[in-house]
Formats: sequence, structure tokens, C-alpha cells
Amino acid sequence: CLHGSLCSQMLPIDSINMQSPIKHTIKLAGSFGELRSNHFHSGIDIKSTNGQVGDSIYVADDGFVSRIRITYSSYGKALYVDHPSGYTTVYAHLLRFNDTLETYIQEVQKYLKSYDVDIYLDQGKFEFKKGEFLAIMGSTGRSYGPHLHFEIRETEKEIPVNPFLFGIKPSDKRKAVIHGIQAYAMTPDFQVQDRAKSTKNNTTLSLGGWRAGVAIKANDFMDGSYNKTGLYKIQMTVDDTLYYSATMDAVSFDETKYINACIDYETKQIKRETYFQCFKLPGNSINLIDSIRHDGLFKIFQSKKRKVDIVVSDFDGNMTKRTVYVQRKKQVKPLLSSSNFQVPYHQYSEYNDSIISLSFSPSSVYKPENIAIEFNPSTMELIVGDKSQALHQPIDVKIRLPIFTTDPDKDKYFLGYTSGNKIDNLGGQVQDSIFHGRIFKFGKHKILKDITPPSIVLKSTNESIKGKRLITIGLNDNYGTYGDGNSLKYQCSIDGQWVIGEYSSFRKSILIRIPTEFGKGKHLLQIECSDDRQNYSIFTKEIQL
Repeated sequence: CLHGSLCSQMLPIDSINMQSPIKHTIKLAGSFGELRSNHFHSGIDIKSTNGQVGDSIYVADDGFVSRIRITYSSYGKALYVDHPSGYTTVYAHLLRFNDTLETYIQEVQKYLKSYDVDIYLDQGKFEFKKGEFLAIMGSTGRSYGPHLHFEIRETEKEIPVNPFLFGIKPSDKRKAVIHGIQAYAMTPDFQVQDRAKSTKNNTTLSLGGWRAGVAIKANDFMDGSYNKTGLYKIQMTVDDTLYYSATMDAVSFDETKYINACIDYETKQIKRETYFQCFKLPGNSINLIDSIRHDGLFKIFQSKKRKVDIVVSDFDGNMTKRTVYVQRKKQVKPLLSSSNFQVPYHQYSEYNDSIISLSFSPSSVYKPENIAIEFNPSTMELIVGDKSQALHQPIDVKIRLPIFTTDPDKDKYFLGYTSGNKIDNLGGQVQDSIFHGRIFKFGKHKILKDITPPSIVLKSTNESIKGKRLITIGLNDNYGTYGDGNSLKYQCSIDGQWVIGEYSSFRKSILIRIPTEFGKGKHLLQIECSDDRQNYSIFTKEIQL
């Protein structure tokens, strides 16, 4: 058992009677399995009644709180409740917990002197009956507005399962909309040789190649909500033979990054459009595919059009169908490449020269990738592939330059990922005159030096905070963080006593709720903050309560 001491076998889903975690009508901002950046959505996003925080959240079934997680990104304030059925429900982006849980977790935060906590609890500590009040809906963590992110997981394996299977869903009489179909000519090693696109029904797509695959751009819609949501079931037939079928019933966290093998990653990166591929790349180990024939790819001919039918359906059986015809062009152009290295999808590989070394794990890519590798010693710019290519597992990087021996501030160097004017700190460090780091995306990188401390500013005027018990502090750094880059670390105190500061990396600010123990009069507020390269800032302000 992973949580507490409740070790039940999973009951059949149709024998479990969970209730909705809210009292108002369910309207969704996001569905299970929805296509998100680098992951499938692991739950459903339930909208608030009026677009504001404050709705009450209730326990979906009998159980006990097995975990309390508070982080300034991701899920924000979240509760995990284990149930005798063998499932766990998750409630995320909460504003606050019920009084008993809120008092407990604030004591833990004070003891640890940390806003960010992750507490695992045994059965018997906090037990709930189905329908009991649990928390208040909020928008903490990485959230674009007030909502409840609600999940149901298999307790033992922690695999998210579609809440619709448990009857927790909105009414839905609306069909999905298919916005477009894209067809690809594929080489034997899964390189795209040609592509064609259609936004209409019964059109013919001509490709320069001998076998083809198809992808769709589509969204579902549900009653009472304008939000675009994800698809539940996709089926593709070629000349009335089933070639591909996938259903969004469950997606493991271990497999969720395979979304980048399930979508047309190049189109996503270049045009910001999401096409779901009705075929399977060789390095894609996702388990949501129900049925597949010839990897979802089919032969195409000049003399004969192949009829391709795609049917998308939602959980309530509302169906939308689109038909296209695919044939081969008279002329097939050779595929050209400007790469200087090929990464295999199934075996370990290395690139080495006198300055840099790159190590690729067997599961780095989903298909053989022809990439360009360049390093400029004078600018310390490193190109590894192109942003339009998908990377599944990080690449280990070693860079040997004389400056890493002579520079006394060599601990300030980091590997940055550049995208337009934005640079993310990927971490890394100099060891024995060699820079060691990891690449998490193909594209442009650069070795940079960070000696600038984070900025700390009062977001309110002196007059607006006078007598107030809520203070907002802006907290920002010159670089974002990703991969091995560490987020900002901070401490808040009043008159030298540690206090809780609720940091939102999304809003780049700290909210301090001044405890009642600090009475009327003058007090000294202090914020200390350090970044990934240990650059340090301190902010002090006299406040009048």
C-alpha cells in the first residue's frame, strides 16, 4: 500500500457510488485526457458557480486524507483522499482546507518554515464520510481561474482514471467538432515525406509517398460551457477496415509524456495547432490505444483512392464523422536532410567532439531523428536538433572550455534554453573544469552566467497596506526555470518571526496573511530570497497595523 494503512482491493467501478465534489451543476473547463503541453490532462476541471473562488468542496466518498500537498506551482493547495474501494480522489487548486485541516497544515508549515509542503498521513488522522465539507474552491498553483481540478486514481498504482466512468460528469448532448484532417506520407523509418491538409468533408488529399497516416484536429463541447474540451474516443477506418481506435479511460503518469508522440509535434511547435495522430510511432508506448493495424499506416496508390473515415465520439455517444480520400502523387520527391547526426529510438548513442559530448538514452526519441548539432565556443551557443522535433528523455551534456577552469564564479554558469526572447534556466554545474547539464527539449541552448539577485518589490502603496492584514509582494527573477533549474527559495518574517507567505509562480507574487498575534502598531516585515545560482536578495519594510 502506498498511502496510510487502507489496503483494499479495487472494487468494480460500476459497484462504486461516488458523489460529485460540488453541490452545483457540473460544468467543465477541461476534460479527462485533454491534450495539454507535455501531458494528458489527468482529471476534470470543474468550473465555479460564478467565476469566483469560494464554492464549497465535498468528499466524493468515505475515506481518509492520505496526503496534503501545497506547492506554489502545479496543483497549488491539494488534498488526496483514499477510499475503501481502492481508489483515491484528488482535489486541487484549493483556496483553503476545512478548519481542522487548515489548522494542522499551518502548524506543519510553521514547524518546517516552508510554504511548500508534502505530507503523507496514516488512516485515522483525518477521516471523512461521503458528502462532508472538505475545502474551498480556489485558483492556487498554476491556474488560469477559479476551478476545482478533480481526479480519481487507482490507489496502489496511482493511475488516473476518467471520472466520467464513476458518473461524475456534466450533461452532454453536443457533438464534437472536427476542424481539420492532415495526411502524411511516411518513409519506412517514420520520416514525414509529404503532407496535405483538408478542412472539408469528402475531399481528396494527394501525397508524394507510398504509405500514409492521418491526424485530426478536433474538440468536444459540453452542455452549459463554452470551453473546448478533449475527445473521448477516436476511430479510424481505411476502406471500411478498422486501422486505429483509442479511448480516454485511463492514462498513467509514467506514460503521459507520450502525448508528444501522439500529436503532430512539429505542427504544434511551429503553427500552435494540435493534431492527434491516428497512427503509432515505434517509440510510443502509450496504452490508450484499443486497436491498431499496421501501426495505423496504409499503402497509397496513384490509380486508387483510399477512403479514410474518422469517427470521434464523446462519453454520451454523440458522434461526429469526417471522410477524406488519400492517393499517391505521380511524382515522389526524395527526402532531404541537413542533419549531421541520427538519434536511434531504441538504443543508446553518443555524439563526441573535442569540446562537447552528448549522451542519448534508448528512449530519447519516438522514431529515428536526424538532428543538427553545433556549438560555438566564443558565444557558448549550442544547437541540438530543432524545436519542431520531440524529445522524450533528457540528453546528458558535457562541455569542456578553459573558462570553466579560470573563472572564480564558475558556480554561476547554467545551461539556458532559448525560445525567442525568453530564456529558461535548465540548471547544470561545473565539475573538474567540465560543465555538466541536461537538455530537455531539442532546439537552441546557451551557457550563461547569472549574477543578478531576484527582485522583491511591494506591490501595494504604503497607504494601501496601512492597517491591512493582507500584503502582496512581487517576487521575480531574470530567468525562468525548467528541468534541473531550481525555483526561487524564500522566507518571510515579521519582527523576526517566520510567517507563511503564499507564493504563486504563475503570478510572481507572495501573499502574506498577517497572523492576529501581531497587534496594532509598527512591525518589521522582511523577505529573503535566493535563486538557482544562489544569488541572494533581502527586502525590509516597516508596516503599520
